[in-house]
Amino acid sequence: MSGLILTERKQGAGFCVKNSDMVLTSMAELCYYIYHNIYALDAGFFDEDFFDFLKAMEQDALIQKLNIDILSGRHYTVFAEDVILYTDYYSTEEKKRISREFQKIKNRTPAENEKARADLLYHQGRTGEALREYQLLLQLPPEKTEDEITADTWNNIGVIKVKAFHYKKALLCFEKAADTAAKEEYLDNLICTLLLLKENENEAEAGEAERIKREYMQKYQITQEVMDRYAAVITQETQRIEMEEETKIFRQMVSAEGQTDLTEYYRNTGKVIDGWKEEYREQETERQSE
Repeated sequence: MSGLILTERKQGAGFCVKNSDMVLTSMAELCYYIYHNIYALDAGFFDEDFFDFLKAMEQDALIQKLNIDILSGRHYTVFAEDVILYTDYYSTEEKKRISREFQKIKNRTPAENEKARADLLYHQGRTGEALREYQLLLQLPPEKTEDEITADTWNNIGVIKVKAFHYKKALLCFEKAADTAAKEEYLDNLICTLLLLKENENEAEAGEAERIKREYMQKYQITQEVMDRYAAVITQETQRIEMEEETKIFRQMVSAEGQTDLTEYYRNTGKVIDGWKEEYREQETERQSE
């Protein structure tokens, strides 16, 4: 299934997904959402509004099955599986796959599932929500989580900070990740961020950036040769991106050079600015949640 299919709509029926601007208006859309957002679900998803939607969709047999499962104290993944199994939207093989995924959720610890939910939000571009989930994970007592989850959480927060150009905050996150669990990725990210900090600081801040770099190099025994190798890789990757067709297309979109009719130019730059505004809102959400 490649996209949200709008079918079997009923007049006035609609289920608003919490913490989202999505409104589901058919059983096909509901199944699609569950299938592709497994880790975004929790028991609260199956609330009174959810059952009102099922009533509007005339899903009496499904409602009866869900009520039995709720009274039996079943796990919320069983409710989601009921929805998938009681409709014909997915093939038998797809239903088996999602059943296996639900079984994994039941076998994992709450911390592992919270981490998976935060990762899903991040990959969906919902950075502010992901950051809040990651920060909630860090508030769990040590006995309810594992070092690897804590380290990965710090690392992912660091990646979010880098993308928001908060390099110093990112370094602290990567440092905590590297100090919590030994994983090459954490040190890779820390070194790359040190180079980005040095490159993006102004002349007045250059001395502090150099001091920070030296401190981390000493702490993690990073040689200048290693720093130079990473710098060369970053330069090479930057050049590769510059040559990509997608980059060239973007430049053409936002360039008015040689154009007599600027209608398309204004339309394209408007789209880019709207995208920047959305990123800014996400960054503000991140800042306010700190």
